[in-house]
Amino acid sequence: MHGEEALRAQGFTNLHLYYLGTPASKKMETTDKPNTKALVSISSIIELKRVQRIAEIFLKLYQQDNTWRWHHFGDGPLEAEVKEWLDKSGAEEYSFHGRQSNETIHQWLSENAKNTIFINQSTTEGLPVSMMEAMSVGIPCVGTNVGGVSEIIEDGNNGLLHDDDLSVETVAHLIQALDEDRLHAMAENAKNTWQNKFNAEKNYMAFLKQFT
Repeated sequence: MHGEEALRAQGFTNLHLYYLGTPASKKMETTDKPNTKALVSISSIIELKRVQRIAEIFLKLYQQDNTWRWHHFGDGPLEAEVKEWLDKSGAEEYSFHGRQSNETIHQWLSENAKNTIFINQSTTEGLPVSMMEAMSVGIPCVGTNVGGVSEIIEDGNNGLLHDDDLSVETVAHLIQALDEDRLHAMAENAKNTWQNKFNAEKNYMAFLKQFT
Protein backbone atom coordinates (compact mmCIF):
# COMPACT_ATOMS: atom_id res chain seq x y z
CA MET A 1 0.00 0.00 0.00
CA HIS A 2 2.87 2.35 0.77
CA GLY A 3 4.28 1.81 -2.72
CA GLU A 4 0.85 2.03 -4.35
CA GLU A 5 0.19 5.38 -2.69
CA ALA A 6 3.56 6.69 -3.90
CA LEU A 7 2.73 5.68 -7.49
CA ARG A 8 -0.76 7.21 -7.34
CA ALA A 9 0.78 10.46 -6.12
CA GLN A 10 2.83 10.44 -9.33
CA GLY A 11 -0.30 10.08 -11.47
CA PHE A 12 -0.47 6.32 -12.06
CA THR A 13 -4.03 5.00 -11.93
CA ASN A 14 -4.16 1.50 -13.43
CA LEU A 15 -2.80 -0.22 -10.34
CA HIS A 16 -3.68 -3.47 -8.56
CA LEU A 17 -2.23 -4.39 -5.18
CA TYR A 18 -1.45 -7.99 -4.24
CA TYR A 19 0.64 -8.93 -1.25
CA LEU A 20 3.41 -11.47 -1.27
CA GLY A 21 3.06 -14.25 1.24
CA THR A 22 4.81 -17.21 2.79
CA PRO A 23 3.91 -20.91 2.75
CA ALA A 24 2.10 -22.56 5.62
CA SER A 25 4.49 -23.85 8.25
CA LYS A 26 5.04 -27.54 8.77
CA LYS A 27 3.72 -28.78 12.07
CA MET A 28 6.65 -29.13 14.46
CA GLU A 29 6.97 -29.68 18.16
CA THR A 30 7.72 -26.39 19.88
CA THR A 31 10.84 -26.59 21.99
CA ASP A 32 10.02 -26.37 25.69
CA LYS A 33 11.72 -23.26 27.04
CA PRO A 34 10.71 -22.97 30.70
CA ASN A 35 11.23 -19.52 32.20
CA THR A 36 12.99 -18.07 29.14
CA LYS A 37 12.01 -15.42 26.62
CA ALA A 38 13.73 -14.69 23.35
CA LEU A 39 14.26 -12.00 20.77
CA VAL A 40 14.99 -13.13 17.23
CA SER A 41 16.18 -10.94 14.37
CA ILE A 42 16.92 -11.77 10.74
CA SER A 43 18.90 -9.37 8.55
CA SER A 44 22.22 -8.43 7.11
CA ILE A 45 24.36 -6.69 9.71
CA ILE A 46 24.58 -3.35 7.94
CA GLU A 47 23.96 0.25 8.94
CA LEU A 48 20.32 0.63 7.88
CA LYS A 49 19.27 -2.57 9.69
CA ARG A 50 20.55 -1.16 13.01
CA VAL A 51 21.48 -4.52 14.54
CA GLN A 52 23.60 -2.56 17.04
CA ARG A 53 20.38 -0.99 18.28
CA ILE A 54 18.80 -4.43 18.68
CA ALA A 55 21.85 -5.43 20.74
CA GLU A 56 21.27 -2.41 22.98
CA ILE A 57 17.59 -3.28 23.42
CA PHE A 58 18.54 -6.86 24.30
CA LEU A 59 21.07 -5.64 26.85
CA LYS A 60 18.41 -3.50 28.56
CA LEU A 61 16.07 -6.49 28.70
CA TYR A 62 18.83 -8.82 29.94
CA GLN A 63 19.87 -6.41 32.69
CA GLN A 64 16.29 -6.37 33.97
CA ASP A 65 15.67 -10.09 33.51
CA ASN A 66 18.48 -12.55 32.74
CA THR A 67 16.06 -15.13 31.30
CA TRP A 68 16.05 -13.17 28.02
CA ARG A 69 17.92 -14.64 25.04
CA TRP A 70 18.76 -13.12 21.64
CA HIS A 71 19.23 -14.99 18.37
CA HIS A 72 20.35 -13.24 15.19
CA PHE A 73 20.39 -14.79 11.72
CA GLY A 74 22.49 -13.04 9.08
CA ASP A 75 25.96 -11.61 8.67
CA GLY A 76 27.58 -8.46 7.38
CA PRO A 77 30.40 -5.93 7.70
CA LEU A 78 29.33 -4.68 11.14
CA GLU A 79 29.15 -8.11 12.78
CA ALA A 80 32.54 -7.92 14.51
CA GLU A 81 31.73 -4.45 15.85
CA VAL A 82 28.42 -5.55 17.34
CA LYS A 83 29.97 -8.66 18.91
CA GLU A 84 32.80 -6.61 20.42
CA TRP A 85 30.29 -4.18 21.93
CA LEU A 86 28.30 -7.07 23.42
CA ASP A 87 31.41 -8.65 24.89
CA LYS A 88 32.39 -5.38 26.56
CA SER A 89 28.85 -4.79 27.83
CA GLY A 90 28.82 -7.97 29.88
CA ALA A 91 25.74 -9.34 28.11
CA GLU A 92 25.42 -13.10 27.82
CA GLU A 93 22.97 -15.56 26.29
CA TYR A 94 23.08 -14.28 22.71
CA SER A 95 23.81 -16.24 19.54
CA PHE A 96 24.87 -15.13 16.07
CA HIS A 97 23.87 -17.94 13.72
CA GLY A 98 25.32 -16.36 10.59
CA ARG A 99 23.83 -16.68 7.12
CA GLN A 100 21.49 -19.67 7.00
CA SER A 101 19.12 -21.16 4.46
CA ASN A 102 15.48 -20.16 4.52
CA GLU A 103 14.59 -23.74 5.47
CA THR A 104 16.92 -23.66 8.49
CA ILE A 105 15.56 -20.33 9.70
CA HIS A 106 11.94 -21.37 9.23
CA GLN A 107 12.58 -24.57 11.16
CA TRP A 108 14.15 -22.59 14.01
CA LEU A 109 11.19 -20.21 14.09
CA SER A 110 8.75 -23.12 14.13
CA GLU A 111 10.54 -24.92 16.93
CA ASN A 112 11.13 -21.84 19.06
CA ALA A 113 7.92 -19.86 18.61
CA LYS A 114 6.87 -20.07 22.26
CA ASN A 115 7.75 -16.91 24.23
CA THR A 116 9.67 -15.50 21.26
CA ILE A 117 9.40 -12.00 19.77
CA PHE A 118 10.70 -11.04 16.33
CA ILE A 119 12.41 -7.63 16.27
CA ASN A 120 13.38 -5.33 13.41
CA GLN A 121 14.81 -1.82 13.92
CA SER A 122 15.48 -0.75 10.33
CA THR A 123 15.45 2.87 9.21
CA THR A 124 13.78 1.83 5.94
CA GLU A 125 11.79 -1.22 4.84
CA GLY A 126 9.38 -2.49 2.25
CA LEU A 127 7.06 -5.05 3.81
CA PRO A 128 9.38 -7.59 5.46
CA VAL A 129 8.87 -11.20 4.38
CA SER A 130 10.76 -12.20 7.53
CA MET A 131 7.86 -10.79 9.57
CA MET A 132 5.39 -12.80 7.49
CA GLU A 133 7.40 -15.94 8.25
CA ALA A 134 7.56 -15.14 11.96
CA MET A 135 3.82 -14.51 12.17
CA SER A 136 3.06 -17.70 10.24
CA VAL A 137 4.24 -19.68 13.28
CA GLY A 138 2.67 -17.34 15.83
CA ILE A 139 5.57 -15.05 16.69
CA PRO A 140 4.59 -11.41 17.42
CA CYS A 141 6.74 -8.70 15.85
CA VAL A 142 8.30 -5.47 17.08
CA GLY A 143 9.27 -2.99 14.39
CA THR A 144 9.78 0.59 13.34
CA ASN A 145 6.97 2.47 11.61
CA VAL A 146 8.73 2.84 8.26
CA GLY A 147 7.76 1.80 4.73
CA GLY A 148 5.09 -0.89 4.75
CA VAL A 149 5.74 -2.23 8.26
CA SER A 150 2.45 -0.75 9.49
CA GLU A 151 0.67 -2.99 6.96
CA ILE A 152 1.70 -6.08 8.92
CA ILE A 153 2.19 -4.94 12.53
CA GLU A 154 -0.96 -3.74 14.27
CA ASP A 155 0.36 -2.02 17.37
CA GLY A 156 -0.81 -3.77 20.53
CA ASN A 157 -2.60 -6.50 18.59
CA ASN A 158 -0.01 -8.72 16.92
CA GLY A 159 3.09 -6.86 18.04
CA LEU A 160 4.50 -3.43 18.77
CA LEU A 161 4.89 -0.69 16.15
CA HIS A 162 6.92 2.35 17.15
CA ASP A 163 8.60 5.44 15.71
CA ASP A 164 12.07 4.76 14.39
CA ASP A 165 13.61 7.30 16.75
CA LEU A 166 11.98 5.97 19.92
CA SER A 167 14.64 5.50 22.59
CA VAL A 168 16.21 2.10 23.20
CA GLU A 169 15.10 2.31 26.82
CA THR A 170 11.46 2.88 25.86
CA VAL A 171 11.39 0.05 23.33
CA ALA A 172 12.90 -2.31 25.91
CA HIS A 173 10.33 -1.16 28.49
CA LEU A 174 7.44 -1.81 26.09
CA ILE A 175 8.72 -5.33 25.43
CA GLN A 176 9.38 -6.03 29.10
CA ALA A 177 5.82 -4.96 29.95
CA LEU A 178 4.32 -7.78 27.87
CA ASP A 179 3.14 -10.36 30.39
CA GLU A 180 2.54 -14.00 29.49
CA ASP A 181 -1.18 -13.59 28.79
CA ARG A 182 -0.68 -10.59 26.50
CA LEU A 183 2.20 -12.26 24.69
CA HIS A 184 0.06 -15.35 24.14
CA ALA A 185 -2.80 -13.22 22.74
CA MET A 186 -0.39 -11.40 20.43
CA ALA A 187 0.95 -14.74 19.22
CA GLU A 188 -2.57 -15.90 18.30
CA ASN A 189 -3.27 -12.60 16.56
CA ALA A 190 0.02 -12.82 14.67
CA LYS A 191 -0.93 -16.25 13.31
CA ASN A 192 -4.34 -14.88 12.29
CA THR A 193 -2.71 -11.92 10.53
CA TRP A 194 -0.63 -14.30 8.44
CA GLN A 195 -3.62 -16.50 7.65
CA ASN A 196 -5.81 -13.56 6.59
CA LYS A 197 -3.27 -11.40 4.75
CA PHE A 198 0.01 -13.19 4.01
CA ASN A 199 -0.83 -16.82 3.26
CA ALA A 200 1.06 -17.46 0.01
CA GLU A 201 -1.40 -20.02 -1.33
CA LYS A 202 -4.35 -17.66 -0.92
CA ASN A 203 -2.52 -14.60 -2.20
CA TYR A 204 -1.00 -16.21 -5.28
CA MET A 205 -4.28 -17.84 -6.29
CA ALA A 206 -6.07 -14.47 -5.95
CA PHE A 207 -3.39 -12.88 -8.15
CA LEU A 208 -3.70 -15.57 -10.81
CA LYS A 209 -7.50 -15.41 -10.86
CA GLN A 210 -7.36 -11.66 -11.49
CA PHE A 211 -5.31 -12.05 -14.67
CA THR A 212 -6.58 -15.33 -16.14
